[in-house]
Amino acid sequence: MRELALIAVSFKELAENNPDAELEIVAMERRGKDKFLLRAKTAQDADKSQLSAEYFEIDISKNYPSSFRTSLQPYEPELQIS
Repeated sequence: MRELALIAVSFKELAENNPDAELEIVAMERRGKDKFLLRAKTAQDADKSQLSAEYFEIDISKNYPSSFRTSLQPYEPELQIS
């Protein structure tokens, strides 16, 4: 599932950009046909709102060939950070 790979790569980039946040994926699940839920935990003092906003600004798809990007199904990612 390519969409999950993109979500994972986006999360990895977020974690690399914010090492002090101590991000850790605790669950990934598909919800319905076009929605994914990613649950993560952080360091207690991490700014969860800032991390969530930054996650949705990451566009890693630009690093993939156009044939890969056009084969992606539209999806709505959801990120829950606790």
